[in-house]
Amino acid sequence: MVSVVFDEDQSSSEYLETLDITGKVIQGERTSAKGDSMHLKVNQKGTLDSGLYLVRLSIDDRTFTSKLMINP
Repeated sequence: MVSVVFDEDQSSSEYLETLDITGKVIQGERTSAKGDSMHLKVNQKGTLDSGLYLVRLSIDDRTFTSKLMINP
């Protein structure tokens, strides 16, 4: 399990996606944050195989993408 912490100073709507290296969406989850931070969990059920993934977080009209390595 990986935790994503993001500081946000307003209420907003977020969408968190996990993509494989080809860009195919593996998991997607809509969340909402209130206050100044949010904590999102990636691979909470341990369903991702070992390998390289992308994590994309969309907040209103902004998008952030980061690499995620799952080790055996």
